[in-house]
Amino acid sequence: MRASPGRVSLLLGFAFASFFAAGCALLAAGAVAGGAAGTAASVSESREEKHAPVTYVGTVLVNVPYVPAKAVFAAGGALLSGLAYVASFGDRALADRIWTRAVGGSYVVTPRMLEGREPVRFLGGEVSSGGSRGRVREARAAAET
Repeated sequence: MRASPGRVSLLLGFAFASFFAAGCALLAAGAVAGGAAGTAASVSESREEKHAPVTYVGTVLVNVPYVPAKAVFAAGGALLSGLAYVASFGDRALADRIWTRAVGGSYVVTPRMLEGREPVRFLGGEVSSGGSRGRVREARAAAET
């Protein structure tokens, strides 16, 4: 028995919608987790330092568009990193460069960032030539010195 074109389209649409909904749920969970981590960092920071009330208001207003934009950018970069890995036949260094630049960086703007005491890093840092293993070796070497 052959499936009708309408039924195939319906199944494909359902599969796409399910995939899209799962991706949105993961993205939302990541944004909430990142926001919670940033809030925790800000709360522990606020116990040590005092900021002007306008700084706190500014932090909230800046984070309203910044957090979702960073989350979407990171998700797109993660997807692009995976596609680059497959398209380059397993070039891990290429995938690591894309991943680090897109997924790294600041997910939440803090009061210290608004005051200019810390940089806002929308993009993550550079990847060492050794990939993630090279970064682990560099971190261990730096810790030993």
